[in-house]
Amino acid sequence: MVINEQCMKDILIYLDENSTVEVSNFGVRDIEIKTPGITELLNDLSKSGKYSIEEVAYNFLKCCKANLIDAQLYRQQNIVKAIQSNIYGITEEGDNFIKTH
Repeated sequence: MVINEQCMKDILIYLDENSTVEVSNFGVRDIEIKTPGITELLNDLSKSGKYSIEEVAYNFLKCCKANLIDAQLYRQQNIVKAIQSNIYGITEEGDNFIKTH
């Protein structure tokens, strides 16, 4: 596989556009970050046919490694377990990547 900067940009834009925060109404104002999970990201960005699901997955991992995405990936040997991983959003580097590519 090769890095596809347009795919990386589309991943970052997708995460940015589909992320929200909610503040609790209780005494302590907790902030809940809501972002798509890995499965939703892979399915949504590959369904149009513009990218294969493998291409989205590969470039998502490259975004994480380049610190463009704030994520906690749960690995079991060489497998990233989607259900146990968390995406928190894009980083400042991710914002800059969108603006410059």
